[in-house]
Amino acid sequence: AVVSTQSTGSFYGGEGENRLGRKIDGLNEVVVTVGASEALFSTMQAFINPGDEVILIEPFYDSYPADVIVAGGVPKYVPLRPQGDPYNAQNWKLDINELEKTVTPKTKMILLNTPQNVPGKVYTVDELEEIAKIAKRHDLLVVCDEVYEWLVYDNFKHTHMASLKDMWERTITISSAGKTFSVTGFKIGWVVAPRHLCTAIQMVHQWNIFSVATPFQESIGNTLED
Repeated sequence: AVVSTQSTGSFYGGEGENRLGRKIDGLNEVVVTVGASEALFSTMQAFINPGDEVILIEPFYDSYPADVIVAGGVPKYVPLRPQGDPYNAQNWKLDINELEKTVTPKTKMILLNTPQNVPGKVYTVDELEEIAKIAKRHDLLVVCDEVYEWLVYDNFKHTHMASLKDMWERTITISSAGKTFSVTGFKIGWVVAPRHLCTAIQMVHQWNIFSVATPFQESIGNTLED
């Protein structure tokens, strides 16, 4: 439904709180999907060719490696490791050197979940910028799963990877209404990305599930506008 794509575009790039630092074209830079799970699946189908490598940061949502493998890709794993009290989510750190050493000529993208479930880690701006440097240096796509973007506590702030300098053109932002509004049964998710990336995802989406339930789109669109 047009109301849902336009509402999502305004939500991320409207005149009020401009979350991505730019105006978002809801008709060409948003794809509404059957939840974030379909967004992830369609994204992998759109960009991963047989043999392409995708870096996953452990621990991760269980569909990540499955989506990569079904597309013919090869998952590569880089773990978070605790530095200090493991019960403090922010003490789980990504070794940037290890991440870069995992990149090969076959690497196509990095899949990042922030806030990350588990352990509930919210990546800082400095951490995101280090990941961004690697993506730009090696010409990688970054898929950022941000379904928990509103579940941030203790004065931490969620930062969109796509809002960082020179990252809009290579970042695919995925989110959904399920976690934000506690309506997982609605299965309304979305992709926000530049037109050339959205078009590829839209082509998979079109011949995969064809459409998303219109009444639920209208409901979530109106909620985002409110």
